Formats: sequence, structure tokens, C-alpha cells
Amino acid sequence: MTAFHLQTLALLVLAYGCGLLAGVWAWRRGRHRTAVYPPASATVTAPASAPSATAPSAVAQAGGSSPVVPALAAALAPVPPVVPSAAAEAAPSGPSAATPQPDTAQAGLPLHNGVAVLDAAVPPAAPAAIPVPRPDPHPGARPPAQVPPPGDRGDDLKVLKGIGPQNEQRLHALGIHYFRQIAEWTPAEVEWVGNYLAFPGRIEREDWVGQARALLSGTPPAALRPPPRKPSR
Repeated sequence: MTAFHLQTLALLVLAYGCGLLAGVWAWRRGRHRTAVYPPASATVTAPASAPSATAPSAVAQAGGSSPVVPALAAALAPVPPVVPSAAAEAAPSGPSAATPQPDTAQAGLPLHNGVAVLDAAVPPAAPAAIPVPRPDPHPGARPPAQVPPPGDRGDDLKVLKGIGPQNEQRLHALGIHYFRQIAEWTPAEVEWVGNYLAFPGRIEREDWVGQARALLSGTPPAALRPPPRKPSR
């Protein structure tokens, strides 16, 4: 008897649970049908200006009117395109529109409240030092130099009285290689060369300029030097 009662009780509990589940399911289904299919009096008219291509054929056949739930009509209604305004089109896009980038031409300028001060005077760069020519230590004027062409050794300046091998080399260092150059020396140039050779007044005494002019006029070189003295008995 005890087993029979337990079996009966279990069947009752099972039947009660099944009935409870069936009731809940029927209640939810009825509520859903009421929300989806309202009465015929509550109709929603779809907008005739913008019919949807995805709407059911029943809407097109009924002339744009169908018992559609407002939420369903809103979902089927076409979404108007978003047209950007003129201000939005004119506004630049990208990271530069949000944060202004500093101008490279304003680099190094002083800032005032985060803005470069364009009116600030930028100190000019220091000018390059100009070498100051050293003053000529020799009085007078340096004679112009002349470079002989390749293969031309110039005149033999040792022909002139008072010019030896050392003075000839020093005159070559000054660019003096020809008799015509010495013949054209001015008094200032004679003074400068005499001080350069460290014997001022010697060129005037030995008359280098006159000797060079004589050679250019045809005087033989032997006539420029006096004959050697005979030894006294």
C-alpha cells in the first residue's frame, strides 16, 4: 500500500507540473498573438511618399495600408540619407582638425599663450668676420708682377749692375722676370723694391731703371759694367 501511495503522489506532482508549464506557455502565446495581431480597427497607414522595396506584397496590394504593428512599420520604413551640412564639409578632417599643428616657418619664435608671436624681432645672424689686410711694412708701391709663359725663363737679370743670383731669385719671387718691367718702375716702386731687398737707395745709386732702358734701346750688356781694374804694381 505504501508503494502505491508514493506512486500516486508522484504522478500527481508530475501532472501538476505539466499543467503549470502548459498554462504558462498558453498565457505567453496568447499575449504574443495579441501584441502582433491587434484588432482590425487599429490599422497603421504606411507613408505613401516613400514606399519600401522590402515591404510585404500585401501592403502594395492594399494601396499602402496594412495592419502592421507600429514597431514593424518603423523597421520597414526607409532610412533617410544623412546629408552633411556645408559647415561640416568645409571643416577639415583628420588629426590636424582637432589639434592645430605648429607651422615650421614659425619654429623658434617666442610663444604667447601657446601662439607664436610673429611680430617678435628675430636677432640676425652675426656677419662673418672680414679679414683685415695687414698694412704693407714697406714704403712706396709694390710693382705689378708678371708670370712668364711655359718654357720662357725670362731675361737674365744678372746682366744689370748690382743684381746677383740672390737678388735675381728675390726679384723672381716678386714676379719680376724681364728688363721691361724694371724699365717701367716708378720712383715709388723703386723705393718699395729697395726696402723689400733690405738695401734702400741702392737701386737709385746703381740706376737699375736706366740700365734696363739702355738694354732695351740696344746697348750691349758689356757696356753696362765697367772694365775690371788693372792690378797696381
